[in-house]
Amino acid sequence: MQSFVTGLWVLPVIFTLFNFTANWLAYLLGLPQHCGLQENVADFRKSVQSITLNPVFEFLYWHMNWHTEHHMYAGVPCYNLKKLHQAVKDDMPEPRSLVGVWREMLETWERQMIDPTYQFDTPLPATAQFKRHRISEEGETSIGELAPKGLS
Repeated sequence: MQSFVTGLWVLPVIFTLFNFTANWLAYLLGLPQHCGLQENVADFRKSVQSITLNPVFEFLYWHMNWHTEHHMYAGVPCYNLKKLHQAVKDDMPEPRSLVGVWREMLETWERQMIDPTYQFDTPLPATAQFKRHRISEEGETSIGELAPKGLS
């Protein structure tokens, strides 16, 4: 009510309208990156997927379309995720297009209607390597090598 009295009626519109107008983009891009993929696996490449986007959507989504890389190396800033993808792409599944990932997710959903335990198994390239590091007996923290020396 004060915004109408002061003449700043546009402020509530600016701060609340975004939730109704731009939320569709987060839903469109975020949902297929996890939906229908394997759960409780040690390899992030099986439970998360990256997608290719046009530069505008990639910028608006804070480069989180490189989602597998984000999960594998959470300390990398969002603006460097594409560079990280280029560095590790030989060990990564081929990123899918937005249309392709939605089509794949809907096919998985249809299979889950018949078999509720079905989870999509992301194919890895022949060059893919998986090296799991053993957690030390001293109780390494969840951030591992990123932890300050006193914590690990």
